[in-house]
Amino acid sequence: MAIQIWTGRVEAIQEAPINTGLNFRQGARVTIVSSGFARCKDEFALVGPSGYLEQKRTIAPAPEENIGALLVKTGRIYTAVGGGLLNWSPPTDDNVEFVYNDSRGAYDDNAGGFDVTIQYDDEDLIG
Repeated sequence: MAIQIWTGRVEAIQEAPINTGLNFRQGARVTIVSSGFARCKDEFALVGPSGYLEQKRTIAPAPEENIGALLVKTGRIYTAVGGGLLNWSPPTDDNVEFVYNDSRGAYDDNAGGFDVTIQYDDEDLIG
């Protein structure tokens, strides 16, 4: 058992998910911490990883989550990260990716981003 750390950055302008290269087994216990500020379009205010509260868009990767939110993606399942997730359990055996939640095709006018840290036990990795 060895505790490991992964760090990365999710830029709000990048539509493609950020691949961590980490494949966790379902039931693992993973802690994710995020910080930073980002915005959709110039006229929007900067917000943290929770995004714009109560603002949703049907053509976003996760339409049920706030626009501008930081999401963790495993398989086809998106989970809002907010400021962090303590002892989060991946819902599937799969690769972990991060994405900024905005309307598909509308990332070019965004700014800022979020720093992400994952703490995990190397025994929770697949392969």
